[in-house]
Order: sequence, then structure tokens, then C-alpha cells
Amino acid sequence: MNKFAILLAGAAAMMGAQAANATTYTPAGTHTLTGTVDVSKSLGTYTCTLTVTINVPEAAPDAHGTFSHGHSATVTSAVLSGGFPCGAIGVAITNGGVITFDDSVSLPKIIVNGVSISAPLSGRTCDGTLTGRWDNATRTLYFNPPESNVATCKIDGSITATGPLSITNPSYCG
Repeated sequence: MNKFAILLAGAAAMMGAQAANATTYTPAGTHTLTGTVDVSKSLGTYTCTLTVTINVPEAAPDAHGTFSHGHSATVTSAVLSGGFPCGAIGVAITNGGVITFDDSVSLPKIIVNGVSISAPLSGRTCDGTLTGRWDNATRTLYFNPPESNVATCKIDGSITATGPLSITNPSYCG
């Protein structure tokens, strides 16, 4: 009986690993998403331009022998710009910017852990997770509070890929 339980646990772990690796980011390369967001902290709300850079590494050949997609992506930078104080608000990615993709909901979630936002007027920093909803048809990432809050900082708005970025999670590569 113990061998059977161990076999089931091993099979479940392998299936979980396969599901996580099934996310497909295409094409390989550097992608920029930009748009208008409202950034809120206790001292006010500011309308800023958010520019996020995502890197999709070239993948090893899949079962079909193609290099058409990657199974990982990272946020390499996030910058707020616009009128004061947008340019003074710092955004840092503190854990390597690894993106997690959750397609268990109707509009899939893009999750980046280790986001740090420094709010200069309040003298405080918001550290946490940033979550947005990805619309692959429009290549747009939507931020809606409270889901998109990073600790006590609120992010509301959307950013859109300027190029052909696609993020999906098919049951197989094909």
C-alpha cells in the first residue's frame, strides 16, 4: 500500500510540474508593455505612465523540434513616468522578476512576486506581489484593486504590449 501511495504522489507531482511548464510565452525576445495607471498611497492618487519590460528567453526545442516559444518569462524593469511625483516613485523587482501565469480563472492572472514601490511623499515602501489580468486577444494586462494592490499601494489601469507578445497555457505544445 505504501508503494502505491508513493507512486500516486510522484505522479501527482509530475502532473503539477507539467502544468506549470505548459505556459507558453511567444515570441522569444524583449517585450515592452506601456499604459496609464493610477498609483495610490495614503497621500493621494497619481496618474502615471507605467512601462514594463519582459524578457522571454529562447526555448530549447519542443517535441516538434521548433524553437517557437519559451516556457518562462521575467520582468526585467518597471518604470513610472509622467508629471510629478510619478518620475520620483521608484519601482523595483526584488526577486528576479519571475512571472507566474494562472489560467484557472476566465481572464488569466499574471503574478510577479517581489515588487517594491517607494512612495517618496509618504516616505514608505510597499513590498509585495503585483497581480494583473492578461487578455491575450488585445495583449493587455489589466490592474484592478484590490487584486493589484502591492501591500498598501494601489495600482489601477492597464498596460498593452507594443509588439506581438502572446501568453497562453495550452494542454500541449503544437
